[in-house]
Amino acid sequence: MLSWSKRLTPVTLTASATLLDLQNLAQKVLTPYFHQNHQQPLKERANLYMQMKKMTLEQIIRTIAPFIGAPHKVDLKNYDVLIMVEVFKNICGISVVKDFEKLKKLNIASIMESVVEKNAKKAFQN
Repeated sequence: MLSWSKRLTPVTLTASATLLDLQNLAQKVLTPYFHQNHQQPLKERANLYMQMKKMTLEQIIRTIAPFIGAPHKVDLKNYDVLIMVEVFKNICGISVVKDFEKLKKLNIASIMESVVEKNAKKAFQN
């Protein structure tokens, strides 16, 4: 499987690709991350991937934005969490990913290279 896959795509929940279903998904997935009592403000970035023409990028952003809200801020470079919205044909998925950069943007080859390098360094030190 890994020889055909380039990137992992975490998806917490899926639904049909309509704005109403995306709104319901966003409420279920984003509320636990962004609306907890005594929560530290998070810096987030949204990563939207679409392969359809039913919804525009602007419609998706306007649909999920109310579920993030204050005191959280958008930061495209130094973010704490990445909100991933994937729309493929008539299916929509959403997830919140921590350590996206540390996990090599979920690129399988990059993750494996990192593991091999770590193991090589350990072997060299011993």
